[in-house]
Amino acid sequence: MDINKDSIVFGNGYGSSGGPRPMVSGFQWDKDLLKLSLTDPEKMHEAIVWIDVESGEVKKTEEKPTKLGEKLLKEAIGQ
Repeated sequence: MDINKDSIVFGNGYGSSGGPRPMVSGFQWDKDLLKLSLTDPEKMHEAIVWIDVESGEVKKTEEKPTKLGEKLLKEAIGQ
């Protein structure tokens, strides 16, 4: 599974040289997978990545605004 090529957290997409690297904000075991929570340096977006540690394969990804990101977006559009 590829990480979203238009990812905000991973700066211009996975493997790109653009943008700062994400920070690990948490990790835990989820069944047989390592679940990593990552945030961008501005803490506006977060990504969750589930990794099979035996194979190194990314099994699932999710990306969404953080609570701070949602709040600032609502303020910017006047809600």
